[in-house]
Amino acid sequence: FAGIGIIAGPSLGTSSAEIGTVPVSRDQVVGSCKSLAGANADHLATQVASVAFGSNDFLVNQGYNRLNAEAMAEVYGATPSGSFDLGGLPGFQPRGRGSPWSDATGPRVSLVRIDGMGHAWPAGSGPGAEQNFIASRGLNYPAFLTKFLTDNNRRLASPPELTAQAAVDHAASTVRISGEASAADGSLD
Repeated sequence: FAGIGIIAGPSLGTSSAEIGTVPVSRDQVVGSCKSLAGANADHLATQVASVAFGSNDFLVNQGYNRLNAEAMAEVYGATPSGSFDLGGLPGFQPRGRGSPWSDATGPRVSLVRIDGMGHAWPAGSGPGAEQNFIASRGLNYPAFLTKFLTDNNRRLASPPELTAQAAVDHAASTVRISGEASAADGSLD
């Protein structure tokens, strides 16, 4: 994997019974990550990660999100590099704050807190109540994540142009994510 996106997920080393607490440390998560990578640990040198969560998540302890971002930053050798507001990002009235971690080449990890969202997939496609763990209002995380992963991809000489949109169908309890990818050199269409 060239990059990962984590939505309100517990950290490596926890069980489903522990989602309301944070029983693991950053050192344990880093150790688990490196151990699971095994013979492929050298691929971590070119991987990026994004972590997103809702400020009103009632199911998964919110402490996991910072822990996940900090652990990935440590694995990647990245340090905190400021913050950003979600107001200008894609979505329907997105609110919240982001925290990036970078190395000498650029961003490696982003932590995104979406204000007002509970335990849901951040579709950000339009107005409407949060329903069936899908948040229509707020950040369009598929678009944010697509841009973050492509802009910071360490495995391509020239990143492709990508677009992503999300559409929510509350009646069917689904989110449809679609988009396009192309590369200037014609290697991707």
